[in-house]
Amino acid sequence: MSSGAQRTQILTAYKHAIKLIKRLPGERRDAALAEARQSLRSHKDESDPAKQLDLLKTLTAKIAYLRTIVPRRPGDESLVGGGVFVFRNGELVPGRGNIAGQR
Repeated sequence: MSSGAQRTQILTAYKHAIKLIKRLPGERRDAALAEARQSLRSHKDESDPAKQLDLLKTLTAKIAYLRTIVPRRPGDESLVGGGVFVFRNGELVPGRGNIAGQR
């Protein structure tokens, strides 16, 4: 995976993490936001692809934890991992799909 693609994935995951963190209550939210920002800033110049991948895995694990403690809202879509995927023009892409007879 190219460094640019990993950077895009990391920023997308960070955006999703921030959305989840903003749903936490008061002081817990403030502390989690500060930690997330500090972590991203401290690793912004990381050029080693293996280290970038490890950081992405760590961020994805934090997002998974946040998903367990933050209630879902109607219409929430997963930005990282999971979700509904469909084949379009021979490629697997994110989509809504056709769920059990719905059109």
